Amino acid sequence: MTNGKKQVKFKLGLVSDRASIGAFEGPIVHFGKLIGLPKLRDPSKLTNQDEIIDKLTSMNYFSKEILRIHGEIIGERSFYTNQYQQSNHQLIQSALESCQKKFEKTIDFQLEFVPRTCRHILNLIRIFSLPQNGHALLRTRRHGQGRQNFAQLASMICRQQFFNAHQYIPLKNEDESVRQCLRSTCLLAGLKQKNVVVLLRENLLSDRFIEQLYIFTREATFPGLYSNDELIRIAAALSPGLPSNRRVMKTNSVLKTFYARIRKRLHLVILDNNPSNSLLLSLSVSFAFV
Repeated sequence: MTNGKKQVKFKLGLVSDRASIGAFEGPIVHFGKLIGLPKLRDPSKLTNQDEIIDKLTSMNYFSKEILRIHGEIIGERSFYTNQYQQSNHQLIQSALESCQKKFEKTIDFQLEFVPRTCRHILNLIRIFSLPQNGHALLRTRRHGQGRQNFAQLASMICRQQFFNAHQYIPLKNEDESVRQCLRSTCLLAGLKQKNVVVLLRENLLSDRFIEQLYIFTREATFPGLYSNDELIRIAAALSPGLPSNRRVMKTNSVLKTFYARIRKRLHLVILDNNPSNSLLLSLSVSFAFV
């Protein structure tokens, strides 16, 4: 407890591993039961949807980064830490408005922070804060909901560089435009250890390119992204003290560090504009849904 605010640390597999919570007494209570959600197989039979939505939106938020920035803006830096902290919608809404104000010189949009969009941004921040394999697939059935703007704001809150791959080097061939963006951002993540968010649009890319992105999310490699000579220079940059007569022999070993850094620091956000007919549905095992 800090200044009356709760903080929490998330532990992977806590619910699935009952042995890890053996010290707690009593059964595990389902979240839906806590807020009074009925057990119905058919959601259309719900008669109190408005009441349930009110309960969901009034529940507590657990967030990080957002409140820290809010504390800086309002002059209460010591009150808010950079750890996960408890807050309600009113506080999160004010905090996100503070974040938008902080970055107003960099961004050219104004967002409305209703409960659903607040939770959406919090989900993005959690994914961008993952130490590894935090690639994200944004899914929606409607256009014009500010998905790109929310992703950009979330990346700035997490202190990560944001790139719209389709505006990076505009070309007639969208696949090639994205490839050029990946070339540069992989160097930022793998060599300079910068945290990067790259936004893509599935409907502008070929099926083959999407399949290659699937491999990229798992292995941080992409066909033809760098030539052999460029890979050797990358390895040399990562190990400048290595004798020149051994650099070629050690290239593959050194490049493992390069790829590990990309997996750790580069996040993909893919805008899926046609959920009912999407190649990403068959590749979703490697993505985190938000």
